[in-house]
Amino acid sequence: MFKKVETKEIKSILERLESELKFGDSPFQRRGEVRSLICYLETWLEWRDYREREHYKEVIQSES
Repeated sequence: MFKKVETKEIKSILERLESELKFGDSPFQRRGEVRSLICYLETWLEWRDYREREHYKEVIQSES
């Protein structure tokens, strides 16, 4: 159902959305949608980083 996406692709999408927001020629409703998507993607990336840090902590602790 879902295709696995790399973090690099998510960051690329985030950059495109941010540039679209800076361009400022989109309708008001679209700007709201873009802001919402940016917020979601930033939250997802932060969650992903947190999970990776926790995973490495677990690996380090199990090796000790």
